[in-house]
Order: sequence, then C-alpha cells, then structure tokens
Amino acid sequence: MKFIRSAVVFIFIIVSLELFAIGSDTLYFNSHNREVVVTDPTQGINSYPKWVKFPSQELDIRKITMYVTFGCPDTMRCADWDYLDHIMVQRVGGINSSDLNWEIGRIITPYGGFFDNDWQFKWQADVTDFSMILRDSVEINYIHTGWEPNNDRGWLISIDFEIITGTPVAVPISITEIYNDHFPYGDSLKPIDQTLLPKSFITETNTDFVRLRVLQTGHGMDEPDNCGEFCSKYREIYLDDNLVQKRQMWMTCGDNPLYPQAGTWIFDRANWCPGYLVQPEIFDLATTSGKEQIIRFIMEPYTATKQNQGKQVISAYLIQYQQPQHVLDISIEDIVAPSIKDIYLRKNPAAANPQIILKNNGKETIYSATIIYKTEGFKEQKEEWRGELPVGSSELITLSGLVNFSSGRNIFTAKVQNPNGKADQYPDDNVLSTTFNSPPVHDTLLVFRLLTNNQPEYNSWKLISHDGKVVVEKRANELKARTLYSDTLRLSQGAYTLLFSDSAGDGLEFWYNSGGGRGEAWLLDGNDNLIKAFEPDCGLGWIYNFTVSQNPDPINRQNKAISLYPARTSDFTKLTYFANHQKDIIVKLISDPGGEIVEERNYPNLKKGIFDFDLTRFSYGRFFLKVFAAGQEIFNKRIRYVEPAKEPDADFYVWPTDPLVSQKLHDWQDWKFGVIIHWGPYSEWGVVESWSLCPEDEPWCIRQGPFAHDYYTYVQEYEKIQQTFNPQKFNPDKWADACKRAGMKYVIFTTKHHDGFCMYDSKYTDYKITGSESLFAQNPKSNIAFEVFEAFRKTGMRTGVYFSKPDWHNDDYWWPYFPVFDRNVNYDPSKYPERWERFRKFVFNQIEELMGNYGKIDILWLDGGWVRPVKTASNESNQEIIEKGYNQDIDMPSIAKRARQLQPDLIIVDRTVHGMYENYTTPEQEIPDHVPNHPWESCITLGDSWYHTGPEENYKSLTWAVHTLIKIIAKGGNLLLGIGPDKTGDFAPEVYTRLEEIGNWINVNNEAIYGTKPLAPYHHGNLYFTQAKDEKTKFAFCLKEESDNFPNEIKLPFGVDIRKAKIKLLGYKGSIRATSIQDETIIKLPKLTTKLKNSPALVFSISITNQY
Repeated sequence: MKFIRSAVVFIFIIVSLELFAIGSDTLYFNSHNREVVVTDPTQGINSYPKWVKFPSQELDIRKITMYVTFGCPDTMRCADWDYLDHIMVQRVGGINSSDLNWEIGRIITPYGGFFDNDWQFKWQADVTDFSMILRDSVEINYIHTGWEPNNDRGWLISIDFEIITGTPVAVPISITEIYNDHFPYGDSLKPIDQTLLPKSFITETNTDFVRLRVLQTGHGMDEPDNCGEFCSKYREIYLDDNLVQKRQMWMTCGDNPLYPQAGTWIFDRANWCPGYLVQPEIFDLATTSGKEQIIRFIMEPYTATKQNQGKQVISAYLIQYQQPQHVLDISIEDIVAPSIKDIYLRKNPAAANPQIILKNNGKETIYSATIIYKTEGFKEQKEEWRGELPVGSSELITLSGLVNFSSGRNIFTAKVQNPNGKADQYPDDNVLSTTFNSPPVHDTLLVFRLLTNNQPEYNSWKLISHDGKVVVEKRANELKARTLYSDTLRLSQGAYTLLFSDSAGDGLEFWYNSGGGRGEAWLLDGNDNLIKAFEPDCGLGWIYNFTVSQNPDPINRQNKAISLYPARTSDFTKLTYFANHQKDIIVKLISDPGGEIVEERNYPNLKKGIFDFDLTRFSYGRFFLKVFAAGQEIFNKRIRYVEPAKEPDADFYVWPTDPLVSQKLHDWQDWKFGVIIHWGPYSEWGVVESWSLCPEDEPWCIRQGPFAHDYYTYVQEYEKIQQTFNPQKFNPDKWADACKRAGMKYVIFTTKHHDGFCMYDSKYTDYKITGSESLFAQNPKSNIAFEVFEAFRKTGMRTGVYFSKPDWHNDDYWWPYFPVFDRNVNYDPSKYPERWERFRKFVFNQIEELMGNYGKIDILWLDGGWVRPVKTASNESNQEIIEKGYNQDIDMPSIAKRARQLQPDLIIVDRTVHGMYENYTTPEQEIPDHVPNHPWESCITLGDSWYHTGPEENYKSLTWAVHTLIKIIAKGGNLLLGIGPDKTGDFAPEVYTRLEEIGNWINVNNEAIYGTKPLAPYHHGNLYFTQAKDEKTKFAFCLKEESDNFPNEIKLPFGVDIRKAKIKLLGYKGSIRATSIQDETIIKLPKLTTKLKNSPALVFSISITNQY
C-alpha cells in the first residue's frame, strides 16, 4: 500500500477498516474534512470550495471511489430538510483557471431531526469516469441549498477519494458535458421539449465506445401531479433514432439503508430519496468513428395546472473510450455481506450467504467464474458461478453457506478467478477484503413478540434458515389489529434470518399515517429478557440475521426498548419503557429551539412502564424528549406539537378577530346539536324545495306533476302555490318543545329559499307569506319566521336565519329578457352593472330587515355559494361560475358590517365562500373523514329530504341518529339535523317519535356531548372518544348496531392508571371493573339493564383523580 501525505493518513485508517483491495496501490485524498455546512437563508445556496492535489496525468488510474460522510456538527444539531446538494469540480489546474462547474456527485440531505449528536453515515459512488479531470490541482465545491435556519443546525461533511492505481479498464480519450441544468417541467409557457434540446457530438477517430453518464432527479411540487418530486414520469434516451432506454424516473424509498429519518423519508420520489447519494446511470453506446451523432432526452409530456418550481435536474457527460484493454477481465467491485458499510446496513451483520458484486471489465461476455471466500482464521470455501455477465455490466452474486466468524471484528476475503475457465488477464482486482462485525448468537429457545398496529393487513413476517427453508411464517391475513402475538421459537443450531415486511411501505409506525397507529416488535429469550427491540419506523421492513448455538451470547443487562409515539401530535404523546433490569430514570421534555426544560419527571427503580405527556399546556412548536440513566442520555427523540391536522386543501379558514364573535363561536362549538327547518309553499306540491325551478339536468331538479312537461308553464304555476298554501296546523311552540326535549341547542330556519319566496314579512317584495296573493296572509301567525324565532327563544334555544343569496323570482337575478340555463344569474353583471347593483341592494335590504326586526339572531346562515366574487371560486362552488366567469359579488363586507351593527356577536356562515365571512364550514350530508382544524357543522337530513314531502318519506333510525351525532362530536363538529313540516304545518309523527328517542338517550349521556372536545385517536373500531375541556374526564362511546349485542369487554387504545381513575358507565349505578395492560385499558361490562342493552351506544366516563 502507498500513502500520500501525512494529512491523509487518518482518513486512510477510517476507510481501510471497511474494505481494501489486494494487489494494487491505493491512494486517499480528502477535499472536505469534517467541514461544518449550513445554509445561507438569504440566498438559498451556500458554497464550500476546497482545493485538492490529485495524482498527475502520468499515473495510471484503475478506479476512483468517492466517499461522502455526514454527521452532526459538534456545536449544532443535525439539519432538518431534504435539500438538493451538488459536488462539483469547480476548477482544474489552479486558482487562475476558469470555472468548469462539472457535477461529479449529487446528494439529497437526510431529514435529520431525529439524529443523535454522534450520528454518522457514509455513502459512496464510482467516479472513475472523471479520471481525466481529477488530476493535479482540482477545486472541489460542495454546494448546499436550502432555506432553513443556520444558527443551530447543519451538517458535518467529509469528502474522500479512494484512488486505486493500475491499468485503466479502458483508456479515456475525452469527456464532454452534455447537460448540466435545471429544466422546467410542466410549464406551459416553457415546455421541457423546448429547453431539453438534443445534443450532437462527433466520435473521435480512436474511440471504440462512448459512455453516457447521467444524474437526473425530479424536484418541485406543482399541481395536479406534484411534479417533479412526487410524480412518476417516463424518460426516453435516444442515440440518433435508436432508443437507448425508456424508464420511469422513480425510486422506492422504503428500503433506504438510512432509517429511520424524520420527515417523509419513506415516500417514493423521482429517482431520489432523502439521505441518498444519487447513483449515476451508465450507458455504453456503440458509435461510428468520425460521424456526428445526436443524443436526445425526451420526458413524458406533462403540463401543470399550477406551477411550483417543477423541474428535472439533469447533468450528463459523454466520455469517449478506447476498447477495454483485456479480453477476460473480471473484478470484485464490492462486498455487500458481510460488511460494516453504512449503505449495506439492512443486510448486516450477515450470518450466512455472503453477497459480492462482480463486474466484467473485459471485451467478452463472462459465463462462469470460480469464487473463493473465507473469514480470516477459518477454512476457505469455493463456489463455481454460472450465469451471464455482459461486457461492462455488474451483478450481485449470493453465495451459499455460513459466514464463519469469531466474536467481535472479523475480516472477510473474496477472490474471483478463471473467468470462462481461463486465466484473468488483470488479476490485481480479483481479491477484495472487508471487515465485519460478528452476528448475534442466541440460545435455542427464543420468543418473537409482535404488537400489531391498526393496519396489520400490510404486515407479515417469517423466519428463514440459511438454506432458504421457512421455519415459521405469519401472513398478513393472519394478523389482527392492535393484537399482541407471542411466538415461541425452538430452533436447532445454525444461521437464521428474521424478516419483517410491510407492503404499504410505512412500517409499524410512521408519523404521517396517524390512522395506522403504532406497532412494536421484540425478540426475547426464554426468560423474557429483551434481546432486540426492532425499529417500528422501518419503511418496507427489516432483516435480522443471527445464529443459534449451545453457547449463546450472554444477555445484555443494559438492553432496553424505549419508544415515543406519536412524534407529531396535537395533544398527547406516549413514552414506553421496557428494560432488562431496574434503573433510576429521569425524563426531560426540552423546548427546541431554546433548550429550556419545560417538564422533568423521575421514575425510580423503573423496569417497564407507559407514560403520557400532555403537550396542550405549551405553545405549538418542537420539543426533545430525553431519557437519562446514571447521568447518561439513553434516548432522544424530537416531538412536533402542531395544530390539529388541516383538511386536504384547507389553508382557507380565517378565525374572526372580533372578540364578541370569537366568543360566540367558541360557545357555539359547545352546543353540538342543532336543527335546520326547511319549509315553504313547495310543501304544497311535495317537491324538492325550489330546485324544480332550476333548468339543470340533475336528479334534484326533476319536475313532477301535470305542469312538468313545459318549463315556463311550470314556473307560472309554481309561483301560484301561495294561493293555495294554507298550513292551518302551524304551531311553532310544538316544534320548539320537541326540539328542546331532543337536546337541540339552536335552530336554523329558512326565511327564504332560492325560489325567492319569503317566509317572513319583507317590505321589499310581495312574493311572501304575508303578500297580497298568499292565502295564509290573513292568519294571525302569518309572519312565520317571526313566530318560529319567538317560539324557540322561549325554550332557551338560539336562533339562526337561513337566507338564500340567489333569488330566482327577482327580475334582477333571473332577468326575463334572457332565458335561464342554470342556477346562476342569467346575464353578465359586468355588462349590466346597474341591474346587478339593484339586486345587490335588494339582498342587503332583506338581510338588514331580518337582522333588525326579528329579535336576537345568533347565526346568519347564507346559502347559494355560487353567488360570490368569481376570484373566490373553489372546488366546492358550482362549476358553472368558473366556466362562465360571472362575478356575482354582493358585497359581503357591507352586509356583514351592517348585520353586526344590528347583531353585534353574530356568527356569519357564507357557505363555501372561504374567508372571514365563513365562520364555520358546513359539509352537507356527510361527515369529514379527518378532524378539521376549524369550527364545522355537518347538516344532514333525518329523512330522505329536508322536509316532509309526503307519505313516501323515509326516516332514519334512532341508532343512525345517535351514531351520527357521536361520530361528529368525536371530530369536534356539530350536527345540524334537517327536518321540516309538511304542507299542513306540522312535523310527521315519526319525527316527533325520533326526537323524543334522541332526547331520552342524550339525557343519560349529555355530559359526554356538550362542552366537550376531541380526544385522540378520535375513534377506534366501534369506539369513539371525547373529553371534557379541562381534560380531567375522558369519554368512550361504544356503538352497537340494532341487531348486535354489546361485547363483554371493551379495549380502550390508551392506558389509564386504574389506581387514579374513576370509571363509570353513564346510566348505570353500579361499579365498573377495569384493567390496564401496556397502552390498553380493558373495561369489563356489567350485567346491563334492558334499557342499556337496547341503547344504540354506551358511554363510559374515565375521570383522573390524580394525573402524573
């Protein structure tokens, strides 16, 4: 071995411990030695150039490997983000040379938020193709991109070059840059086929083949495909008109050897993963000497609807070579197993079946070779390889047999010879050695314990002997959710592999998949001592190799399993501790940044335990949870305490700044249960409210009856309904009493629907219940809205005005001059501004009279979301407004200002028009599948329709109603139940019955409903959860379908200290028995009364009398 300069001796020692060639001189050069690298947030890019003195041009070079090592700086933590970094040859030949700026390496930095201070990882890449320029004085520039803070985080980076001297595989003639740029992808104004242009080159006379070396990765996040980072698009490469390759630019990340990381490390990406040194694509092309030829890159056509820096980052170089210098030339490029290299961590330490990489460096395809391998101090093994190894290609070869070893560090050597049964013409790279650590040795009796998460359908595991036989296997369909499996393994002596797989690629735990929950896996001995705790955040899975012997390794008394879940939370996180012997443990919760200890706990003589940490007492931000034993830090994990998860596209919500409105909104969130009453003259016909007037081809717009055949006749007759509409049974006191006893806290009443008919005495139209043509106008209770509001207020319920912004009766909305085609205004307001201004003023006046003349109003509930400024159109608004582009702006600021002058704490709900006038959202006939991070209310009908259309109306069951209410409040919402009277003015008997049943159930369980807030995990199977606002009492709802029985016990997915908890079954006077195991609480159901047996849901309250 030859060494260069004393400055590189230390580097050589580090590298040589991993792997070393035999038979050639190996030189080591370092450009960056433990360089602290941080961002420049002002520019988004920071450069770290360093000069290196490489060998002169006279020295023959066989191979150059570049090693890139990352660690955490001594005085900082590791950085957070997956940034795109470049390793460049900046200049060649000295400080006076011009810039070259050729990319020889590309690395995506890891998500380092979870890394300990002593973390380190080393990648490698073959850069032999740049041997012509890595000569003499070379400036290597490490370019770090990104915008994160640079005062407390960064990377400690070393870049080393291992140069093996000797005869080149093929003599390089020239190297040419083809591409080195960021190419916009998805930009309609700059399509990639107009920037990623073909490149021509001329093959020199002594060139035998041309190598195309490519680094390509996709970045950016546009819409709709999240290109170029998260979209799989194909790329084609052509030499002239000949297709060289077509592939999807995509990479699986769940098997990344650098795991776990923070962030979305498992998500597959466009040819890269976080924490990855991008490996070059190599294409050896047959060319014609002296001929001009063309290289073309073609990306799959794609146009984004919204650009967000989508791009393909490509560097490509053409290296012209003479033919390989030997006919038969095979080499061992690397030893994968056994090995201590970081990039092979998932396969090591290996106990059997060594793996090596062979490469054909000669001129002929190789079909056979002899491989000899051994561990130092043990007998040599030999294997004859048969296969097909084309010229210039590499292949991973798996050998048979056991890996011999002594305890501790070992040296493994592999040798290849006799390619195609003949002597290798360049034997210097036939032998390679590596150091490796001995695999664990266990006793013949083991226990594998697996606690599944919420999604076991993606998990499986098996134990395989070294000869490939499956000893034990559990398939995905054999595992149940949140179940602890304990499998006893009685094994004979030999080598084994325990293989765990997750087909979804997110392991037993991944913060982004909160619904998946957390699972755990442990290997124990026959005495229940912990041997190995497996990392649950493992992507596609893990491999554990071990041997079994009568002389096993002694059990390490220091072994422990410490976990924290979730690491991203909006309320609680849970620390689980399991060790082989008792220790005094200190746990510290530390703010980040700042380093302030915000909570400290002491656990004396702790061997196992599960502990909740409540973060709701702190401001949103990051924390570190650290565990100490005997003054030493033994666990450190970062927690992100965040606001509750947002809806998929919900950055829209604006919390009201008016303190009166804000307080009213908080109060409203405690009401939980309200009623919306639709009613109008349309009930005379039993048709869908208003919508039969709308000439859209939708099911709810179908016309029925004798006038349905002609639209214009139908409209005329519809408007005459008021002449026969005479609801003599109208009794709002009866309505209000039924709703009050049902547990409802507020009412929304339809003062005017889209048809424009006013159910109140408006002075701005005669198309109203008190109008000159209304048969009911003479009734003393003809001002129906007034009577409804008065009746409900007398019961203590709050009142809300439903008001339709569109008015299909008003000539300034549906102008008779033009035909009507859909629900929208039928003229362009920008062309007829005076007409639109009249309509805008009409809406303003009607809302003003409702707010000023009808007593205390708590909510203004505005329907008809297509009436809005066109710039606010969203997916929830009618597509017609987007297509037509009509600006239906009714000046909500003026309306809101006047309304709140009359009703100072008024909640305004401008449905689907996101912003300051949509104080809460109103999903219709559905419950969100997530937990919205803002006030919300599901409006859902009790029957088929919003009111009683006739005898065919079907009403949902008590079970449906109770279950729906529970599912909504568990996610922090309110239920607005839709009912309405028939043409007589009274509810159907079924409605009164259902309201009474709902009220009876709520009377028993009201403390779990009103004034509560969500409790993670919100629901688990048929269980749903809420908690009191002071968080001292948790509530668990156990739901039951009508034909089912309640189980004998229920399992809560969170631990409760039974000694400090009082558990009650609401509506039951006796005591409740419960036990707590790990992070589950099992409640035994008592003998239930008939009333409770028939209840649609049981509710348990868990009150903590003395929390930690």
